[in-house]
Amino acid sequence: MTDDSLALTCQLENSLLKVWPSFSTMMVDGWAVRLGGGYSGRANSASALQIGATLTSTQLEDIEVHYREAGLPSTVRITPLAAPQMLELLNGRGYVTVADSLTQIADLIQQPSATNVLLGEKADEPWLNGVCRSQSGAKRFPEKLHAIVSRIQVPHRFATLVMDGQPCAFGLGAIDGDWAELGCIMVDADKRGTGCGRAIVTSLMAWAQAVGAGHAFLQVDEKNAPALKLYERLGFRTLYPYKTLMLRNP
Repeated sequence: MTDDSLALTCQLENSLLKVWPSFSTMMVDGWAVRLGGGYSGRANSASALQIGATLTSTQLEDIEVHYREAGLPSTVRITPLAAPQMLELLNGRGYVTVADSLTQIADLIQQPSATNVLLGEKADEPWLNGVCRSQSGAKRFPEKLHAIVSRIQVPHRFATLVMDGQPCAFGLGAIDGDWAELGCIMVDADKRGTGCGRAIVTSLMAWAQAVGAGHAFLQVDEKNAPALKLYERLGFRTLYPYKTLMLRNP
């Protein structure tokens, strides 16, 4: 990566602490060790916030105890900010990759805001239930999602698309400085392929631009081909990949 790309990676990884908050954050030598009640990997993992950040075996052991005491598996996100030896250290301790993801960015240009997309200031019950109902594990519990999104202190909106009188697609936009993070993009299974996802994303992009943001970023599983195709059509490009690793059988 270029120096500029690394600097932007550092900026966006630090922004995640604001746009996707956790319950608590413990700082360990340039790493943010976050707890978020088990909902989502980003809010319940250790992530580097400085270029070249590393951990000793002792520090990693302390992090593992921290997660074990919280009843969660020890989880670490490896982005380009992490020192190269971190992946080898984690693999040697029994960590395995549970997700390969991409952080993508786009300049905000004028986008249409769909008339059937509602942008709310609070996460209401239909939005919480809609985001959670197609998920698995801890992500199926609306109360866990609410505990995270209710902590967002930066400007944000909850997007809900209504079709035939029923809410069926959802998303979240949150702004830190000149950047808007888009997340929780979910479309009910029977409405996929109908343009609902695009309407949610473009409506959030239009809102973000209207309130002064110049760019957007999002994080997506690299195997999610439909989402990647949509984001490419909307001008998103990959800034950096990252791995999420979890300690098995601690």
